[in-house]
Amino acid sequence: MVALCLDDGEMPTFHEDDVREAQKLVEDMDDSVLISDILDKRPRANETIENVVIVDNIPVTDSSKLVKLTNVLLKIFSKCGKVDSHHIPLDENNKTKGFMFIVYKNGQEATNAISSCNGYKLDKNHCFAVNRLSDFEHCMSIPEKWEEPKPEPYKPQVNLKSWLCDPECFDQFAIVHGKNRNTAVHACGPNQSFPVQQREFWTESHVKFSPKGSYLATCHKQGIALWGGPDFSKVGRFNHHNVTYFQFSPCERYFVTYSKTSLSPEDPQNLIIWETRSCLNKRAFSLPVLNYWPYFKWSHDGQYFATITGDNLSIYSTPSMKLLDNKKISVQNISTSIIL
Repeated sequence: MVALCLDDGEMPTFHEDDVREAQKLVEDMDDSVLISDILDKRPRANETIENVVIVDNIPVTDSSKLVKLTNVLLKIFSKCGKVDSHHIPLDENNKTKGFMFIVYKNGQEATNAISSCNGYKLDKNHCFAVNRLSDFEHCMSIPEKWEEPKPEPYKPQVNLKSWLCDPECFDQFAIVHGKNRNTAVHACGPNQSFPVQQREFWTESHVKFSPKGSYLATCHKQGIALWGGPDFSKVGRFNHHNVTYFQFSPCERYFVTYSKTSLSPEDPQNLIIWETRSCLNKRAFSLPVLNYWPYFKWSHDGQYFATITGDNLSIYSTPSMKLLDNKKISVQNISTSIIL
């Protein structure tokens, strides 16, 4: 402790023993004590690096075309989320090096960029390769000596086709009723039906079976939940708030959700195509007005999906989710009836 003596306007007197004790006290303190309020506000390294993606195979051009190139690239990648900053390195000749760094607001938006833009064809000579910066850090930290990984215990997956094992070959249907949104799944035979699963508040609006009966989808304010197996355990969840419409592809590999609420204030996309098994966002669209549902017409095998905007027919291919041949098909007076 430091003693200060202030008498009649005299200068404060520091006792030597007190000063020595104070210096020792400060030396024993680390930054977490001295500037804890500042350290609490600093970004965590793992949080920041997860927001950064590296885009390879961008065009190599000189600095005179850098502004135009930057605008084109940002127009593409800003569809995946809010771009906080970006950097395109130049070589000693003031030419781009063929790659760029993009910093998103959060890790989810970086994930959207990877899933949506990896493999994106800018033109016939440039196909983007998009990776998270942390993946490169992980590769650099791999030890030189290889160690055999320990096998994890086997966890059997839920049998999504368990209802086909019914010796009576009963089909199933679901009913939602009552003020508590009671949901009952019934087995239905030629002359009888009986409940196989009943729950209160299982859904907040409606339910729907997938085309092949593998999943039961329930609708909630926070998103859509998927259930399957003999006990209808939860097997997936799509985080999309206030969904009003949803659709399975015929092959059940993809799931489409539409909400009047966008993903975030910075991201106006509200129509999302998900991969059913992994629940990953594969492609998102901004759709201010929904004029019909389902919005997409799928091929029977899920290889293609299409929609109509004005006099244009847009056909997309999976799993890339890219516009087929990178162009729309113009058809005058095309009718929306072909996708209803």
